[in-house]
Amino acid sequence: HDMRWDNILTFQVVGFFRPLMNVMFYVTERVMPGNFGAYYATGIYLHFLNGVILYHLVARLTGKLMLASATALFFLVTSTHWAAVGWISARTALISTGLLLLSMLVLAGRPPMRWRRWCAVALYVLALGAKEDAVIGVLLLALSWWGGRETGSLPDRRTLVYFTAATVLYFV
Repeated sequence: HDMRWDNILTFQVVGFFRPLMNVMFYVTERVMPGNFGAYYATGIYLHFLNGVILYHLVARLTGKLMLASATALFFLVTSTHWAAVGWISARTALISTGLLLLSMLVLAGRPPMRWRRWCAVALYVLALGAKEDAVIGVLLLALSWWGGRETGSLPDRRTLVYFTAATVLYFV
């Protein structure tokens, strides 16, 4: 593969369009070329960071710290995530998951403000740029909106429309 700075945002590895990951791999390889230990260490760190973000999201949504702790611990220790942590190329899942969880965490914040909506959409777009599986964010958002539509809090219908538009633009 011939990824260069001039084709980094359009370069496709095995048919995947992941411009954020292209930038991250390109920069990482320039900063620490061939340092596999650093790649693995950052994979472990990113997985731990995702667990921390998940803890805060569950705590904010439910107000139950024990549930948030158990959820985050279960997420961190289950063997279903070993590939994302152990494979350098699977860093896409770690980055995308973290950005998607951050997007949901921003929306779950109080009070609901316009900047939260735009920040959440931006984080969602970055998650899509890391891995296409982040499209699940629209479904998560729709479920969250449906469950809380009477409260007048985020996510609201407009946020759902913005997420959907971002998803359609990504596929185009």
